[in-house]
Parts: sequence; C-alpha cells; structure tokens
Amino acid sequence: VTANHAARRMLGYSRTEFLPALPELFRVKAAREVVNAVLQGTPVQDCELEMDQRVFLMNARPLPAGGAVLVIHDLTDVRRLEAMRRDFVANVSHELKTPLTSISGYAETLLTDTPEPETTHRFLSTILANARRMQRLVDNLLDLARLEAGGWQPERELVDIAEVANDAWGALADGTRVSATQFKVDVASNAATILADADAMRQVLTNLLENSLRYTPVGGRIVCRSRLEGKGVAISVA
Repeated sequence: VTANHAARRMLGYSRTEFLPALPELFRVKAAREVVNAVLQGTPVQDCELEMDQRVFLMNARPLPAGGAVLVIHDLTDVRRLEAMRRDFVANVSHELKTPLTSISGYAETLLTDTPEPETTHRFLSTILANARRMQRLVDNLLDLARLEAGGWQPERELVDIAEVANDAWGALADGTRVSATQFKVDVASNAATILADADAMRQVLTNLLENSLRYTPVGGRIVCRSRLEGKGVAISVA
C-alpha cells in the first residue's frame, strides 16, 4: 500500500514507481517466507537475510484489519565493520606473538648466561624495540575502541611531513631489515607541511611503512612522497 523512500531505495524502486503486491514484492525466497508468515498472522522478529549482496534485518507484524507492516534495516555496513574488527583483533593477537617470543627469548638468555657487554647491549636493544612494537599494537587497539565510541577527535596543527615520516621510520622495531632497506623522503617544496593531527599522521605512516617493509626485499628501497593535489596534499608510501 505504501513504502517510505528508504524502503524504496533498498528494494530498488523509485519514488513514483508502482509497487507490486506484498507477496510479489521480494525476489529472495527468505524474504518471501517472511511475507507469507506475517500475512497468515504470524509475527516475524529479527530475521536476517541477504538480498542483492546486502544484509538486511526484517521485522514483520500482522495488522488487525488484515495485511501487515514490514520494517527493514540495512545492516551491510555494520556487518562489514564487525568483520573488519574481528580481523583486526585477530591480526593484532597474531602480531603480538612475535615480539613476545623475542622478548622472552632474549630475556631468558640474559638471565641464564653472562654475555659480553656488546652482546648484552644488542639483546637489550632488541627487547626495547620489540616492547615498543607491542606498545604500538596496544595503542592501535585503544584507538579502535576510542573511534568506535566516538571519543577520538583530531587535534590539527601544522605538521612537517618529512619530520613525521622520518620519525615513523626511525621507530620501526625490526632493526635488521630497516638497516638493510633504503628509505627516502621525497617532499615537494610546495607540499612540505600539512594541517593534520601529528600523532594520527605518524600512526598512519608507521602502518604503511611497516607494511612496505614486510613486502620489500632486503636491499630494496621505500619512498615517502608528498605532492600538491588540488587544494590538498597527497602523501604516498611506495
């Protein structure tokens, strides 16, 4: 009988297009079953189904004088974010194992043996680097929680792109691969600074540089560039 604009948009009908009768409104079998049930007087609560590669939550109630009312919520973005969160937490958990193993191994060696001062210094440097790597991973989890709670707000300031890029590169934990990889900052003279949250920008660049380091062969090169693009500055890591 009637459908609001949101429902028409979800189902692929324009504002003025004729709507078919309720039993013929849906092509998907699960949605048709909801309609059949409610038209026979059975309420349907929170039925999740897929239509046209999107996820919907459908509720249906029979009306006293006949017919029914359907309420549809598009959950596609919610389900996508939930999957991203699950993957992120799983990845962080996996990433934490490597520095933890390294810290434990080197710490046990220092406790059980008496290595040379140079070796001790190298072991402690590795422990510190891996502890900092774990700190970044934990910070990522905390940032995710703040973002989901809507509690994070950027504090914008004029940021020196080269300085932040070099800071991000210098903070990477894997000293061996870092020293064997050439890092270059290619900042255009008219794109040397940007108005941004310095900590957030450093985190973004750290993530990109860590990923680049993982897939760059030993002896390779990683370049961080900035270029003026329209009214803004485009920053890339290659």
